[in-house]
Amino acid sequence: MNKKYLKYLWENHKFSILFAFVMHLLLLALSVWSNTNYLYFEFTAGTVVSIISAILLPPLLLKQVHNRAGVDSFFSIPVSRKQQYFSIIAFCIVTISAIHIVDSSLVYIIFALGKNVGFIFHLVAVTLAIAGTVCFTSFCFLIGNSNFDGVVMLLAYSCIPYLFYYFVSAICSFIAGFQSYSTVNNIIYLSPFHCIGEMLDAGSFDNMYTFLTLLWTVVYFYLGYRQFVYRKAERAGQISDYFFAYPFIINLYAFILICGFSMYYMTSTSSFNIVIYLFTVMLIFVCYAIAKFIYRRRLKIELKDILVFVGAIVLSTIIALVMKGTRGFQIADASINSKRVAYEYNIYINNSSQNAELTFIYEYNGGESEVNDFFKQLRRKYNDDFYNNDGNWEYKVNYLTGNWEIYSERLYCVNNYQEINTNDYPMITNGLDVSNFSYFLDYSGITLETLQKLAAEASYVAVEYNGQQVSFETFLETIQN
Repeated sequence: MNKKYLKYLWENHKFSILFAFVMHLLLLALSVWSNTNYLYFEFTAGTVVSIISAILLPPLLLKQVHNRAGVDSFFSIPVSRKQQYFSIIAFCIVTISAIHIVDSSLVYIIFALGKNVGFIFHLVAVTLAIAGTVCFTSFCFLIGNSNFDGVVMLLAYSCIPYLFYYFVSAICSFIAGFQSYSTVNNIIYLSPFHCIGEMLDAGSFDNMYTFLTLLWTVVYFYLGYRQFVYRKAERAGQISDYFFAYPFIINLYAFILICGFSMYYMTSTSSFNIVIYLFTVMLIFVCYAIAKFIYRRRLKIELKDILVFVGAIVLSTIIALVMKGTRGFQIADASINSKRVAYEYNIYINNSSQNAELTFIYEYNGGESEVNDFFKQLRRKYNDDFYNNDGNWEYKVNYLTGNWEIYSERLYCVNNYQEINTNDYPMITNGLDVSNFSYFLDYSGITLETLQKLAAEASYVAVEYNGQQVSFETFLETIQN
């Protein structure tokens, strides 16, 4: 960092900093006027204003790199580019953090002094959040060659993790019973903003969100440093043809969107779904052409653009058809024969007078087992039903979420997050007894004898009958009487 350059930045941008400070004071005044929880209001609304400031300030300080008339003088000051970049990042982080610390401290001293409200954690966490936001914003803004393109890159890169979220969800939709929540949620950790939000909500630093926020801060600080220090001044005002600018963003978005819709609609024989797919592809192509126009600043679609777009359609269609033809790469089918697997088997029964919830956890470690054979048979039947549903996405979702009304049985395979739900059962109005309970079990494909063997071999059994915890044997005795 360079002290003289920091002073220069302050002299040229002090009114912007003062404006941010006034916004914080206005929030404080608003909280007092509305008679709300002052500290909570400052910790939330004040944090949001600080993050917004951390997004707005870096482009304000870096905009000269995109100015064709002023870029030479911007880089010709008697400060090395390394010091210049370090000074800009430090100025943004220190000034925004200082404003937030001063304002939060005032609120804390006046309204919550001596109370255990996580004040120190809040100040440190928000400072880290501001640092991560400044570094990410600076990198994205520097990818473009104009101020407008820099803002577009910031928006585009901010949405990429959620684009991958959509893509992985589409892939997982072809794996029978695969509950993709854990896998898909891990994709969201690619988003610095998501990690920052989770870190602030956690209330402590003893979590992976703090580590990920630190990681992304360092990564984007370095990437921004590379973009700034090794940047050619001739790029200012030119089209943003850097590989990771429009060429990468446009093609990535087009391919993933097409691929996702191919997963959802193209594998269906329903004429309605095919029409929706074709309409969606046409809409994506219109957006693709508009993006190319923004990129090149002229309305012209070249032959290679059409070939790339058609290639994305062909490739995504091949992936979707292969996924369907191989039953999700046989992932769900192959897992059935696993030598080590854990199951959670749940039965829910509810009518106007009685209700019961039975939970069995069974761990299979190899060998002959009638219970394991039953689970394997149940999973095979579900997989067959799943892949014979003609690609109806809405049916898949309803099948997985299990919207039962009266009776339901569910199998949860812990190893691959496979969850199987049956359809609704007919209502039994004459109370729960061993006869209709056996009928219920037969309807779901398990006999009372098999259920008893499951209870004997399970590592965990829990039965709640009419709001009370009872043993499985007691439950059977009760409904027999």
